[in-house]
Amino acid sequence: MVGEDLPLSDCDAALDVLTHRGPDDRGVLSADGVWLGLRRLSIIDVQGGHQPMVDGATGVAIVHNGEIYNYLELRRELEARGHAFVTRSDTEVLLRSYLEWGTNCLQRLNGMWGFVVWDPRDRSAFFSRDRFGVKPLYYAVRPGCFLIASEPKALVRVCPELGEVDESTIHDLLGERLVYHDERTFYRHIKSLAAGHWGLYRSGDRVPHFERFWQTPAPASSGVWDEPDAVQRFAALLDDSVALRLRSDVPVGLTLSGGIDSTTILEAMTRIRGRHGDGVTSYTAVYGGGDDRVAPDERRWARIAASTYDNVTLTEVNAPGEAWIDVLEKIVWHMDGPGFSPAVFPMWMIMQQARADGVPVLLEGQGADEVFGGYAHYAALAFVDRVRELPTSRGAGRAAMGALKAGRRTSSGRAFARDLAVALTPPLRAWDLRRSTLRTALANDVFGDATNGARRSGGALGGRFEQRLSHDFSQRMLPGFLQYGDAISMAHSIETRLPFLDYRLVEFGLALPPAARISAGETKHLLRCHLRRVGQDAIANRWRKRGYPTPAAAWLAENNGALLREVLLDPGARVRHMLAPARLNELIDRHVAGGLATSDVLYGALTTELWWQQVSRPAQLEPVRTSS
Repeated sequence: MVGEDLPLSDCDAALDVLTHRGPDDRGVLSADGVWLGLRRLSIIDVQGGHQPMVDGATGVAIVHNGEIYNYLELRRELEARGHAFVTRSDTEVLLRSYLEWGTNCLQRLNGMWGFVVWDPRDRSAFFSRDRFGVKPLYYAVRPGCFLIASEPKALVRVCPELGEVDESTIHDLLGERLVYHDERTFYRHIKSLAAGHWGLYRSGDRVPHFERFWQTPAPASSGVWDEPDAVQRFAALLDDSVALRLRSDVPVGLTLSGGIDSTTILEAMTRIRGRHGDGVTSYTAVYGGGDDRVAPDERRWARIAASTYDNVTLTEVNAPGEAWIDVLEKIVWHMDGPGFSPAVFPMWMIMQQARADGVPVLLEGQGADEVFGGYAHYAALAFVDRVRELPTSRGAGRAAMGALKAGRRTSSGRAFARDLAVALTPPLRAWDLRRSTLRTALANDVFGDATNGARRSGGALGGRFEQRLSHDFSQRMLPGFLQYGDAISMAHSIETRLPFLDYRLVEFGLALPPAARISAGETKHLLRCHLRRVGQDAIANRWRKRGYPTPAAAWLAENNGALLREVLLDPGARVRHMLAPARLNELIDRHVAGGLATSDVLYGALTTELWWQQVSRPAQLEPVRTSS
């Protein structure tokens, strides 16, 4: 916080709102119109890494959330340049990197971060967010004051007027399923620092200055590749990424869905840990009775993946439906907004169990789908691109039919046909958007026909494979997953680390031609080749992507959709003016009858209302319910 008249008591209270992000330590620096505070989750140099950290010679101070994984290598380089260190922490390495290289230090960092450096020499606040936005950073500018924090609720605690809801972002979520796609948040006056950017605010400035320090490379659209060489290079990069993310002074575990991504990380962890005789602790979510037709989960596949190794312990964490709504109200409080995926519920239960087990760091597979082509619709787009490139001939027709048959390996025939039709037919894109959103229930007299967001995103949604991949990575998919991943893990004081989002691995993956991602209808072809090479054939040959599925559709349909009707159709519901009650009630009826796949969009409306109710409460200090 920078300003001449800071409300110091409110700043202290705001810091305590973030206790869940750092229960191990608390530190404050307050002087000369500047207030820095940090709640610390102690991972590296547990005893010596107290923050704010101040350089004695210059007075430059830092607060840092995240990890600089290559801090040991940077430390050696800085020591060679004459820097002396008094701690073993990565934060001191980050501070001295700034002192040595200024803003250029960011190019040298391999990690995830959201930090602020206060430099009293020119009364400037230098702040940055990592390349992909794994760690959050929110800011607001008020008259004579600049505020920045890891969560919006802390800023609202300092300035309650910042709690005004931005209804346009809610409209985009309900009508377009757009979430966290730019600097906007669900609060009108609070913005998110864009991934891969840094900012500079000098005392007295009206607004900060921003610059991008990393640009997502465009995915390769063509080219040939040497499969054995690429698999070998991938394995080397992955091993180094995992090894860096295992650096910790506290236990490190893994979330294991039994899918391609988490199993790939598991294999590397077992080898790296096994060299020192150490085991791997892993977690997966299950739903009671194990009837996959009623409540699908990943226990079977997680067991297959884990049983391959002698040094892996698999904990199956129950995610009971009776706890769902109570947990959901906590989730939206921690997310500072509505949600778009019920997968947060099993993740919540896993994080809760890991914290209870004393495992405060977990590796996860997030990011692989958007880099290496993991979603089923990619197979349809790759098929369309392939057909467009073929010359018109009988042989080309046979090749196209072969590609079509292979593409059906990725998902069910009906799903692949739908994805293919949407990719080929522009009018069907609008139909698909209506089918997968609440657009048909939006109150048109208030918001028109909800076309603005479609114009922003529609081109990429119907474009070529590499366009969609880039769009999902930087705008539509990954930013939302990273936001909820950080919020849900930090709610339980858990740090999640993402080996697939090592920038070297991302740059390598995006430079590969499309055939390395989609081959013979097989998504994530390169990763599957790697898994077959290391003996995980059963996982490599899985054809349907599931991630962490939830029985959310069944839960929302229980008792004739009573929960949805009670929350969304109540006369006092905040979303009532945005949604036409009759049309919403019709969607709920259709969902209960099983005639329309609307669970995710109804989930979005439900979480919107639950969060909006919380925002309307003074101070926003606690979730609505506190039961487990």
